[in-house]
Amino acid sequence: MKKIAFCLVFILYILSAKGQERDFSKFSYGFQLVKFQEEFGFGIHLLSPEFKNLRLNAKINLNWLNHPDNQGNQTWTEFLNNQFGLN
Repeated sequence: MKKIAFCLVFILYILSAKGQERDFSKFSYGFQLVKFQEEFGFGIHLLSPEFKNLRLNAKINLNWLNHPDNQGNQTWTEFLNNQFGLN
């Protein structure tokens, strides 16, 4: 799991190495790593160009929840988390 997380972070770092430009006339994208209590995940987000001071955004995360199964063993269950909104 640590190797996968390291490779993912490294790839995402390379993709974002050109820097964060604040040009609202173009599509923007990004990534996030998520850690809440007993869950871990990563995701991507996309922002539309600005129109009348509004931007549409879409995010999707793939998360894993660490919890005990029926036999009491720790297991990871994956789930998706989506978000759409206006900025």
